[in-house]
Amino acid sequence: MFRNLSSKVYLLSFLLITFATFAQVGINNTSPNSDALLEIGNATTTTKGLILPRVDLTGTSNAAPLSGHHLGMIVYNKNTSGDVTPGFYFNTGTAWYRITAAGVEDWSTTGNSGTSPGTNFIGTTDNQDLAFYTNNNEQMRILANGFVGINTTSADEYLDVNGDIDIGGGSGSYDNEGENLLIRAQSEEWYLSIVNDATAANSDFFVGTSSDPSDSDFRVTPAGLVSIGSDDDNPDDILHVTDDQNATTAIRIDNTNSGSYGVSTALNLYDGGSLEAFFRHNNNTDVLELGNNDTDDTVEFYADGGVVMTMDANSDVNVINNLSKGGGSFKIDHPLDPENKYLYHSFVESPDMMNVYNGNIKTNSNGEATIVLPDYFSALNKDYRYQLTTIGSFAKTMISKELSNNSFKIKSDLPNVKVSWQITGIRKDPYANENRIIPEVEKESHLKGKYLHPSAYSLTKKSSIYYNKENTQLADEENLEKEDFDKK
Repeated sequence: MFRNLSSKVYLLSFLLITFATFAQVGINNTSPNSDALLEIGNATTTTKGLILPRVDLTGTSNAAPLSGHHLGMIVYNKNTSGDVTPGFYFNTGTAWYRITAAGVEDWSTTGNSGTSPGTNFIGTTDNQDLAFYTNNNEQMRILANGFVGINTTSADEYLDVNGDIDIGGGSGSYDNEGENLLIRAQSEEWYLSIVNDATAANSDFFVGTSSDPSDSDFRVTPAGLVSIGSDDDNPDDILHVTDDQNATTAIRIDNTNSGSYGVSTALNLYDGGSLEAFFRHNNNTDVLELGNNDTDDTVEFYADGGVVMTMDANSDVNVINNLSKGGGSFKIDHPLDPENKYLYHSFVESPDMMNVYNGNIKTNSNGEATIVLPDYFSALNKDYRYQLTTIGSFAKTMISKELSNNSFKIKSDLPNVKVSWQITGIRKDPYANENRIIPEVEKESHLKGKYLHPSAYSLTKKSSIYYNKENTQLADEENLEKEDFDKK
């Protein structure tokens, strides 16, 4: 027993002297490498390996099952937990890092070569998201379904950005071309773009089917002016709509709600917070409304650069030139029943511009009377016509002296006769002389066969001079017109 103990002491002493002398250890190797503290086996050892300690890590930031992080520690992890999977890990003193096989799983931070798409990639092979970090904070995530979120972990679309996007060359790259965001549809491409110009006033934002700003259909200038339409590259107003090449509706305002009285399809004009004017269709009453909302202002209608008609706050209408109509009347509250009835009277009309003056007068003891007319009568009228009717007697009357100095004289064969008189004249003022009414006029060639009032001839609106097929949206128009006519 003593002999065996002595042998072991001798062996231990030999090993310690060897370690202290050479500072290298060879296991199954009598000549360990001088740069290695430990070399196991030699060049002829080809059937054996080294098994490192096998542990169950719980995460790269957790030292367990060790008591703490130790720089240079190498283990084999058996566990799948948190962000660790089975494999070799080394410790940096603050965390565990997995050791990967070079050329197989490793992806160099300084670039890679010899890669093959589909074989070499950054990503996951299971149904897990791929996250990208900077400064230990997640900045971007590719979800397992392919959606990409930037500054969000729950993308709802293929690209979901929670924040601003900066596109373009900026101040250091002026090319006078559009900086574009291209959106592709099945049959068309759309561009959201800005003109990259050194002059800020020329850096318009535009939307179109071409990357060329001049082909855009929608444009916003840095001054806030907006143009819509293919024919305007330089809007002159806050909203400029133009499309000279196509016969299309320029602006359509649509509101199908007709549930209450105040609901309208409207274009309202404001001065700050005050409604000044409006053009609207009342969806409840089906009435087109045009007005000036101020209490004392006038609505003016223009043509050829000038005012042609006005309407004031007193409901007075002034037409500058001729007014043509199918008929005319006055409409008032009925004098005998103003709460329940209206009273209408038709206008008196003639083929010429006739003025009518009338009155009653009584002849003197000599049967004579003088009718004095307004001082403008002779300047305004010509071609006078007279009518006299006696009242209360069968006396004879006559025009004893025709019009002179805006008056004329009558005479009766009996004294003190009451006479009702009338005189008419045709206007001869400068406007009337330039604008004589021509009673009979041929219709324009393209309007022959059309009617101003087709329903009066048992015809539908399609026979109207004003019928426009493109702008008339009536369902089964023929039947509707026929029903209206039958009701009348």
